[in-house]
Amino acid sequence: PSSPLATAFHSRLPGMPPSSPLARALHSRPSVFRSSRVLSHNAGRAAALAALLALASTPLTTGAAARVAVQPVGLGSYGGVTCVFLSEGPLLQAGGRVFPAPISQAYAPLLECVFDGRRSVAGASKLANRDGCLYDTLPWEWGRGERPKAAAFAALALRPSASGGGSAYHLLLAAITEACCAEVRCGYIERASLLGDEDGQLVIGATLSLTESAELITLYGERVPQPRDAPLREAEVEAATDEMIGVALAAGVPIEVDREVWSAGVVPARFALVDGRMRVAVDAPTPPAGATAGAARADEPKLWELSAQQFKALKPSALARALLASSAASLPRPREATAERLRELAYPLLDEVTRNQMLLSDAIAREDYESAQAIVGDKSRRQLVAEALAQAVLEEDFAAAQVLQARLEVLTDLCMDPTQAEGSYDRTLDQDEWYAEEQRRIYGPKRLQATGAITRSGWARRQPFVRGRGRVRMAGWFDSMADMFLGEQMDLGGVADGKTGAEGETAALQAYVEEALAAEDFDGFALRQLIVDKWGQSFDVDFAVTQHMNKQFLYLQVFPWTADRSPFRHESEQDYLEHMQAVSELLVKWGQCASVKQQIKETTKEPRRGTIPIMTVPLRLDLPEVLVRSFRGGPSAKGAE
Repeated sequence: PSSPLATAFHSRLPGMPPSSPLARALHSRPSVFRSSRVLSHNAGRAAALAALLALASTPLTTGAAARVAVQPVGLGSYGGVTCVFLSEGPLLQAGGRVFPAPISQAYAPLLECVFDGRRSVAGASKLANRDGCLYDTLPWEWGRGERPKAAAFAALALRPSASGGGSAYHLLLAAITEACCAEVRCGYIERASLLGDEDGQLVIGATLSLTESAELITLYGERVPQPRDAPLREAEVEAATDEMIGVALAAGVPIEVDREVWSAGVVPARFALVDGRMRVAVDAPTPPAGATAGAARADEPKLWELSAQQFKALKPSALARALLASSAASLPRPREATAERLRELAYPLLDEVTRNQMLLSDAIAREDYESAQAIVGDKSRRQLVAEALAQAVLEEDFAAAQVLQARLEVLTDLCMDPTQAEGSYDRTLDQDEWYAEEQRRIYGPKRLQATGAITRSGWARRQPFVRGRGRVRMAGWFDSMADMFLGEQMDLGGVADGKTGAEGETAALQAYVEEALAAEDFDGFALRQLIVDKWGQSFDVDFAVTQHMNKQFLYLQVFPWTADRSPFRHESEQDYLEHMQAVSELLVKWGQCASVKQQIKETTKEPRRGTIPIMTVPLRLDLPEVLVRSFRGGPSAKGAE
């Protein structure tokens, strides 16, 4: 640091501390710091000196330049809250201005040991057992021991000793340097809320800046850093305010405050005598009525209520508020709150349908078509219905959209948690489908948005729909008498008394949706696989028309004919598959896919040869008689035989 180049450099930037990144980069190159006599004889080095001095004359925008170097001046209270007060220097020289940094009252005695220089490790176990603070956020993967975090816990909580330092924070520093293999560069206070000061309060958080320590080896009797290909890693580790200040004082590194935070929080110092000791005591200004730090407004949307289009339209500030409204565990600091980080936190709280649509969009954007194909192939029933609903609305088929909307509401109502993927938890936690349909028919849907999500706190409040006696009349003398005494009756929909046909409408809607789902990807291969899964062989199928009581019916017959035994009417496997494809296309056209699948699943019959007549499995097709009369099917069982 005393070389001519460093002296000239610091003379151009008097406010630049020696620990700044640029100064450390220069100090790490000893070959640059030669005498002025050598530099004068080397034009190249002189040019380098001129370039560095020119660089020094330009302002630098670094993290350190945007902070104010401070030092603790004591403990005290700010608006009744225990705080560590920070100042730019001695109070008399700093104009009596201090920055109050709130800390927990339980850790004030530990920090006071550092201020007073007393040797006491009392309370070291508190630092190790503190949830979500420095001990949990340290980069323990840097440690070179077998179990570095366990070794640090033993030193802090099980066998604390004051031999290595004077306080509990000295022990924590020893755990950082020895077990975690890290060096503390500095500690600083920054803004911790993504929402700014809209709520009238300044929310701050403390951070320690760490650098991985190089592994030392013995070379010619001296301990030197071992050469390595990868650069030393760096990390910004979140900590409690008392931990950051205590460790920084123990390590002798600078403590800084973001300049914007300093300007917003600095206050004039006042003093009071507390328990015989002089303390800083400042009265905090009264916050605005109803202001709560980091609180979300009551009208903020919940993430599980948003569609994919609404989620994409959220700006970072709106997404942060939606995360708070959705009871997210915690929000990242502003320096880490990138759009990708916020989306990563939001995805688990999205409705399953919305989340899959976003994941599919992300996979296509990064051209990861393998992941996109896996997402498409793993769609749940809810997502299939939701996409069919969106397509029906796009095509202005509002009759089908109404049917699909009702089906989507039922599938959502039966879910324990619509944010969880289908099959990721025990199916018994969901309601039975018939029960959800009855609940919806009587009470209405419990959803809040088109995605069908429910509130985290439970069911949305629903009131029974009550009509006057004149509109809901029961049948029978007993019901009339009950109606007279009980007054208004709750409309229960399609029950025995006052039935309005709701059951038939619900059944028709359900059948329509089930057929749409059954026809999805139904082709000749799917039909053959359905038969193989049921009977273990690729049996042949064909249509057969029967007549009973002057009415004609159409059946899909499953014959015991297979390609490995004669007779078999198809010349090749290709002919057989083409025939199965033609049959499947007719079933899709007639809307009989769900019926055929259900009959194959439930039948106990099996196609058999060697009987007279042969044993077939008839699958009845519920078709209009006009269509049946116009149908010209293939050969009958007798003709084919």
